[in-house]
Amino acid sequence: MANKFSDKVMRVIRQRYGCDENSPKRDNEINMLSPKEAFEELLHWEGIYGYEDYILDIIEELFNVKLTDGGM
Repeated sequence: MANKFSDKVMRVIRQRYGCDENSPKRDNEINMLSPKEAFEELLHWEGIYGYEDYILDIIEELFNVKLTDGGM
């Protein structure tokens, strides 16, 4: 089964979940995350809490893209 997210994202979230970065042990669980949930996990791994929506808003404004149109 192909993963929903890139290898880089999968490696980080695996580590966040306490696994080796190459272990597919929790891949099914990771693949069930929404893009916004995956983004939050990545930020939390980096020690960034409480700024998820603010960062998404800034990215949308800077790059003139819509990231949170209900799909995230």
